Amino acid sequence: MKRLILSFVICLLVTSLGFAQSELDDFLSYGESRTGEFTNDDPTFTLGFEGASGDVIYVAAIDDAVAVEFKLLSPSGGQLALSNNALIKNIELGIDGTYTIEFVRPDWSDSEGEFVAHLGRYESQSLNVEDEGWTLSYADRLPDAGALQQFQVDFLEGELLTFNLYSANSSILLESPTGEALLFDGVIDDPSIPLYRIPTTGTYTLTVQSLEPGGTDYEFFVFKREPITVAVNEPIRDELEEGLPSVFVFESQAGKMWDINTTLPENGDGYLAIYQFDGRDYWATQINSDSGSGPNGQPRIQPF
Repeated sequence: MKRLILSFVICLLVTSLGFAQSELDDFLSYGESRTGEFTNDDPTFTLGFEGASGDVIYVAAIDDAVAVEFKLLSPSGGQLALSNNALIKNIELGIDGTYTIEFVRPDWSDSEGEFVAHLGRYESQSLNVEDEGWTLSYADRLPDAGALQQFQVDFLEGELLTFNLYSANSSILLESPTGEALLFDGVIDDPSIPLYRIPTTGTYTLTVQSLEPGGTDYEFFVFKREPITVAVNEPIRDELEEGLPSVFVFESQAGKMWDINTTLPENGDGYLAIYQFDGRDYWATQINSDSGSGPNGQPRIQPF
């Protein structure tokens, strides 16, 4: 009798496991992406993957078309992590087995459409230091749409930076030491942030991510800029590097009017912009710009 009961329990477990796996919409492996879809009839999407004890993973969802929330479940069905901001990162798996990612459309959303989900091995890298610390760089490959790479970088208050990412269909995100999103640029080919001033000293998180199907190679650069102080009515000469601005600073009293004229090489696109930081949000820091209203199409700003 005991043997019959044991056999019955085993049959129940096997049947239950088979039923759970049949509910999955698809399986994926590390470094792969899948396209999910929410409709009014089916506002859920479930993926499974084989994980091993000690694996450190991340799950990212690209939710431009529809809002997405998701949770990571253990092989036994317990919840390991929950995301309402399209990312679960730095999760170490405790046992071997089949893990589940459940994507759902939030109750407050009625949007229908597709989204991209990506599963990857998580590792935060350090940027390579070049030019006595004035240039930081890293080159690698993002293996599929939605894949990302994060970097931890120490910056000092007041440092002026330029960010250039050479990569297809990609974006740059900068987060403060407290996790606040400060900058986002993309999703475009070769996104860049021309000039940004670090608000406080601390360890910042930089994230590069691509939506390119099949993945893309990338080169990421952070340039620390040394500004040149301008004296009134005295011309300033400097050399331009491709993809990098020359940076000048000056003090001004409130209400004072200024004219700024530039002469740039004619074999490129001339551009002049004025930034005022002073604790402003990044979107409000560029207060004036010009692409060629001066003589011979040279950039100028007058008066402001």
